[in-house]
Amino acid sequence: ANVIVVMAESVPAIDKFVGNSRGNLFDCFEALSVLTFSVEYLLRLFSVSKDKQHLYSRLFYATTFFGIVDLVAIAPWYVQQVLEATGYLSTDSDVATVFRIVRVVRILSLERFVTAFTVLDNVFRASQEML
Repeated sequence: ANVIVVMAESVPAIDKFVGNSRGNLFDCFEALSVLTFSVEYLLRLFSVSKDKQHLYSRLFYATTFFGIVDLVAIAPWYVQQVLEATGYLSTDSDVATVFRIVRVVRILSLERFVTAFTVLDNVFRASQEML
């Protein structure tokens, strides 16, 4: 649903109909989505059981491809909110547009449903030493 809303927001006619004022429908939906993603990320992070035999821990999950994708999917929203609240970023600036584009990373969060993303994770793990 989140990806569909982001795509709908990029259509000028729909964006004009909803309006660009702060706190519009798109902003509220995005805030709710990011908070949901944040809770999911924190639950995943803190529900990881420590397993010394397999070297699995919270840090291990956080540095996996999907752990990084989950973090990158939510972090830009928080950074944008802080920059806007402190006055370093205008909601109409090009930098704000870049933050909106980064939202597409949330598509990678659909990994649980697409096998191809699992292959990306395997490649990421195999080449981790080179990165």
